[in-house]
Amino acid sequence: MFVTANDGGKFAVNNYKLLIGDIKVDQSIRCTPEPCHIALFGAIGAAYSVIGGLIDKPTRIMYLQNLTDATLWFSFDGVEDHLPLPANGFFLLDVTTNRTSDRGFFLENRERIWVKQFGIPTLGGVYLTTFHGTN
Repeated sequence: MFVTANDGGKFAVNNYKLLIGDIKVDQSIRCTPEPCHIALFGAIGAAYSVIGGLIDKPTRIMYLQNLTDATLWFSFDGVEDHLPLPANGFFLLDVTTNRTSDRGFFLENRERIWVKQFGIPTLGGVYLTTFHGTN
């Protein structure tokens, strides 16, 4: 497949390779989701608790949803308050989706995200979805 650019140049896409003139750009990284981590409202207390366990792979994208009826605190270390999220709010962190190597800025594997009350939730839950890169 060839696409003509505005300047008359040609782009070719072939087996996850993008050819721009004579330059080959590797586009073979896939973004793969991990299973969703969940903390339902009854498990969210005044002290920090882990949302669904450890994250298994280095994270390129993190999508954190507070689908409760209260503002909650979130932490990356379980001690410091890092991020308040209002009821029905979300936090989207895209750190390296455009990278094609294992080098770069990631949230480490074996990382955890923590949650605690700011307000008191009475329904819903917190949902954490992460994505890692694969070839």
